[in-house]
Amino acid sequence: MSKIYYAKPDQTYQEHFDYVLSAWQDVRIAKQNLVERLARKYDFEAERFWQSSLLCVVLHDFGKMTANFQEMMDALKNGRRFDFQKNYRHELASFLFVIVSGKKLATDYGLLSAAPVESLAVVGHHKPLNPALSSFDREGWSPVPQFAQEGLEQAFNLAKQAFKQQFPEIYLR
Repeated sequence: MSKIYYAKPDQTYQEHFDYVLSAWQDVRIAKQNLVERLARKYDFEAERFWQSSLLCVVLHDFGKMTANFQEMMDALKNGRRFDFQKNYRHELASFLFVIVSGKKLATDYGLLSAAPVESLAVVGHHKPLNPALSSFDREGWSPVPQFAQEGLEQAFNLAKQAFKQQFPEIYLR
C-alpha cells in the first residue's frame, strides 16, 4: 500500500492536486476567449499558453514531497509543535522541477516567453518575489531538502496523467 502524502494538514496531495486541476479546467473554459484575444494581440499561441499554465499547476507543489514538509504536515495534523525554521519553502523546492520542465516544453513546443514565466509563477505563488529573492533568505543557507522518493513518483505520475488528458501530444519526462 502506498504511503499517503499531504499538501495541507487536512488535505492529501492527491486531493489538493485534483482540486487545483479542476480549478484550472474551470479557468480554461471561462477564460478561453480572453486568452485567444490576447494571443492575437500579443502574437503568442493560445494553446502554448495553456500548456505552460498547466505545467505550473501540476508542478507547483512538488516541493511538498520533501521529508521536512511531510514532517511538518504530520506535526500539524497531530497537534504537535513544529519548528518552522526547519521547513524549506515548498515553492522553492518545486522551482527546479518547473524550470527544467519549462525549458523542455519551450524546446519541444516553442517559447512562450524569453523569461522563465512558469518558474517565476511557481516560485512566487506564496511569497512576493524581488530581484534578491530575500523572502527565501533562510532557505538560501539551508541544505537542499531530501525528497520522499515514493511521494515524488506519485506527484510526477499525477502530473503526467494530467498532461496526457489535456495535451495528449505532450509527454512529460
